[in-house]
Amino acid sequence: MMLCQWVSGDLELSQELRAGKVPVCIREDYIFYLEFYENLLWFHIDIKRWSPQVKKGCHKDFALIENLVGKPIYALIREDDIKLARFAKSFGWSEKCQISLLDGSKAFIYASA
Repeated sequence: MMLCQWVSGDLELSQELRAGKVPVCIREDYIFYLEFYENLLWFHIDIKRWSPQVKKGCHKDFALIENLVGKPIYALIREDDIKLARFAKSFGWSEKCQISLLDGSKAFIYASA
């Protein structure tokens, strides 16, 4: 089954993703989480403070995680979350598909590879 087929229209997906987040990088200014769902690793981030130094730290930490994992990491980004989409693109992530959520809004699936 294609990635977009199993996530398309599933608002529950974003709720389910929150249930199994595991913190993998805890810093003063941000926390990275990974979640294994439907045989894919999903990325979440909580950012407390943003600055050029924090961005540099995020890039360094994520590169390490990406290297250790060795597989693509995915993120669901709502259409109106422009900052998160920019953040994903700054990591070199690419948009894989667009989906419609149950509430009628749109979201994008981004992947690290």
